[in-house]
Amino acid sequence: MFPFAEYILVTWKPPEEPNGIITGYQAGSAKYTGSQFKDVNVALKEVGAEKRRYLLSEQEELSDYVVEIRAKTAPGWGQSVRKTTSTVKKSRKS
Repeated sequence: MFPFAEYILVTWKPPEEPNGIITGYQAGSAKYTGSQFKDVNVALKEVGAEKRRYLLSEQEELSDYVVEIRAKTAPGWGQSVRKTTSTVKKSRKS
């Protein structure tokens, strides 16, 4: 995961033990405050089975985010993985 000022670039590897052939991924982020990131609802967007990176745009600088991703196989969506990150200050040109 690579946080910038207004976006977060998420990269991933396929699950080590998938429950079948990966047919898709979902990824998303949500801003949070405090320490309760586990309770934050993240809106996930389908990003395709062939992708291994996704750009989460329209983030706010100097903010905390929870990023979530999950994989899909024929039986359905697997357990998601959540990580927290913080965006940085936007550089200003003088």
